[in-house]
Amino acid sequence: MNNERNNGTNEIKTNDVINETVAIETPETKFIFRPYMTLKDGRVIWARNYGKRAFKIPVA
Repeated sequence: MNNERNNGTNEIKTNDVINETVAIETPETKFIFRPYMTLKDGRVIWARNYGKRAFKIPVA
């Protein structure tokens, strides 16, 4: 995770949001869709701030 900040502002860099793990979409793969995501450091990010309606999260 990239912990650099943008000149002391609360902006989040793309690498700071998600350590992307690619989920292979198979018929058995289930996904949930959430309008927000809580990061490991406790910050909540909203999909609308990234031009999305929801984050697609794979579940087991």
